[in-house]
Amino acid sequence: MALKLQSNVDPSAKYAEHYGLWAGRYYAKQTKYLGGEIQPEKLILHLPKQNPAAHILRAALAALMRGEQRFEHESVTLALSGVIKNIWQQNGWFRKGRFTEYPNPRPRIGVFPGTFSPVHLGHLTAILGSLLFGELDAIVIMPGRDIPSKPFALSLETRTEMLASVANDLPGVFISTLRGDVSETLERMQVPDQYCYSKRRLADVVAYSLLFEANPHVDWVYFITGEDKVREYAPSMRDNRELVLETLVPHNTRVMFFARGEKTPIVPDTELTGSWFRKLADKGFFVLNDSFPSFELSSSRIRKAIAEKDTKELNQLLAPQAIGDVFAPHSSLRIKACKIADVFALEHGYLDLRTRGLERLAYEEGLREINQQRAFLFKRGLLQNGDPLTT
Repeated sequence: MALKLQSNVDPSAKYAEHYGLWAGRYYAKQTKYLGGEIQPEKLILHLPKQNPAAHILRAALAALMRGEQRFEHESVTLALSGVIKNIWQQNGWFRKGRFTEYPNPRPRIGVFPGTFSPVHLGHLTAILGSLLFGELDAIVIMPGRDIPSKPFALSLETRTEMLASVANDLPGVFISTLRGDVSETLERMQVPDQYCYSKRRLADVVAYSLLFEANPHVDWVYFITGEDKVREYAPSMRDNRELVLETLVPHNTRVMFFARGEKTPIVPDTELTGSWFRKLADKGFFVLNDSFPSFELSSSRIRKAIAEKDTKELNQLLAPQAIGDVFAPHSSLRIKACKIADVFALEHGYLDLRTRGLERLAYEEGLREINQQRAFLFKRGLLQNGDPLTT
C-alpha cells in the first residue's frame, strides 16, 4: 500500500520519516533479496586508466571511429569484445574459451545513473523503492563524470566517496565508476561529426554497454531515472535515440521512472515526439514506479542549506552519513580545512554575486575572487571542473 502524506504538510518535512519507513520495509524483506550474497568482486564495475583493458578500449574506439561506422549495438559490442575478454582473463572468468561465472538463478539488477551532487534522501528512497517495486536483487549506482551545465558539481571522486559512505548501510547497493572511467579514457579523443552527439553521451553509451556486456551473468532489468529525464528522450534527438535503442533495448533493459508532482501522460501530444519513443511507450518499455509518493526535492535547495549550515533542514534532506561528509574534512585531502560545504558556499556566493546588480568593475572583481577559490578547490580534488567562470 502506497504511503500517503497530508496535503497541507510540506513534503520535505516528512522526507526523513518517509525514507525511514521504506528502509524498514527493505530490511524486513532483505531475506528475499540476495543482498550480501552478491559481492562487488563478482561484478565488473570499474575500469581504472592504468588497467590494460583501458588501453585496449581506447584503441578499439579509435579504430571504430576511423572506420566511420555508426555506434550501433553490434559495432559497439564488437569493439568491446577484446576489452571484455581481457577483463575476464584478469579476473579468472575466461577459461577454455568461454565465460565461467553464470549463477543460477541469475541476479536481477537495476542501474541508477545520476549526478548525486550531493546524494540525498530522494536518491536513497528511489533506490529502496526500485528494489522493492522491481523485485531486484541489487542496484548499481553510476555517477557521471562530466557535468558541463553544473560548474559547481563535486568531483567524481568526492561524489563516489559520499555514495560509498551511504551505500555501505544498504546491502545489495553497489557503486560503479564506469561512466567516469570511460569518459577519462575518451578525454583526448576527437569524436567525428558524423556521430552527431556529444562526447559525454558517447562515453555513456560505451559505459552502459560495457557494464551489460562485461556482466552477462546478470539480468539488467531496469534503467532507473526520473520522469524529467524520460521526457528528454521523447524529442527525436540522436543522443537520446542512441542511448535507448542501441544500448538499453538490445539488452532488454527497460526504463523505470518516478513521477514528480502531477501525473501526466508520459508521451506528450507533440510533433517533436519521435515515433520510436511512441512505439516503445506503447509496448510498456517505460515503467512508472508509483508505489510511493515522489517529491520535488531540489538539489539546489540542499546546496543552499549546506552553504547556510541549516542543519535542521539538512536533517530532513540528507542521510546522516552524508551530513558528516559535507561538514567534515574531506578524507582524501592533505589540506584538512577543505570541506564539501566549501564548494556549495562558493556556489551560493556566486549566485548572490549575479543577483546583486553590481557595477561592472565590482562584479568582475568578485568574479575574479570566486574563480581563484574555484581553482583552489579544483586542485584539492573537490570540484569536477576548475575552468574560470566568465562574465
